[in-house]
Amino acid sequence: MVKKFLLTFLFIFLFVGCIRSPANDEYDKRYREFIKKREKIRYGIELRVLRKALELYPQFKQEGLSENFDLGKFREMSRRDSLNTMEYLPAFFMIMEIEDSLKTPTGVRYLDKKYNPKVILIVKTGLGIE
Repeated sequence: MVKKFLLTFLFIFLFVGCIRSPANDEYDKRYREFIKKREKIRYGIELRVLRKALELYPQFKQEGLSENFDLGKFREMSRRDSLNTMEYLPAFFMIMEIEDSLKTPTGVRYLDKKYNPKVILIVKTGLGIE
């Protein structure tokens, strides 16, 4: 009984589950694009971009907030790491705004009105702010 179940499961998994059609691929592509658009509408930014920007934020903050910030140098570094700088710059400024606004009670009220609570929570945990 168990052997028959395992063989049936193996057959379904190997032969049916692995067959992909171009229609399925097109559907998956459209669904991923829909999810990205929905995240942008709901949160104001793609969460994937925000999480990656949080990883790069300490480096950006160290180089970007100095007096002699060179955007060309930052772009060169980004290209070396195969990153699209223009994708992350809005996220960096969003993170800076949230980080600065969390320092005061009026800033927290401002953030509650402007950003989705999930975005604020992601930034707070990413920066280690309680």
